Amino acid sequence: MSREAPARFCERRRVRFPPPTHLFVLWDDGSTTLYTDLGANGIGKQAQLDKGWSEAAQMSSGEFGGGKTGGLLIRWNDGSATVFSALDSSGYHGRTSIRSLNSPWKNAQNITVGAFFGNGNNRSDLLVRWAAGPLSYYPGVDAAGTHGEVQLVD
Repeated sequence: MSREAPARFCERRRVRFPPPTHLFVLWDDGSTTLYTDLGANGIGKQAQLDKGWSEAAQMSSGEFGGGKTGGLLIRWNDGSATVFSALDSSGYHGRTSIRSLNSPWKNAQNITVGAFFGNGNNRSDLLVRWAAGPLSYYPGVDAAGTHGEVQLVD
């Protein structure tokens, strides 16, 4: 499918079990597409998921459900943040609000998801760089939300 509107965000995610790579795209018009089974031969499948995401400020993929499927973290322009514990061709699953409207997360400059300190719990950690310069670490983010903040840089 050819899109005239440019993509605002693209998030590539390798899911550990099974091993295909997926690409999630948020288009300028607020619609979302999941391309599954990316490989040397291109894109295997495409699924139009949802519209109404035009207020997304940032998105990052991670393992928020502790399972075999990748999830998604969305930081919205209004300062709220949402975790979906799973994302597949049928849509978003396990929605959890981890920050409410007008939270300090509206001042987040960048959010990076990863397993930064090898906690071994199959959950993703977050690094948040704030507009004023500090850097925060949130270990083991999952479908229940964040579990404490560690200030790494003041």
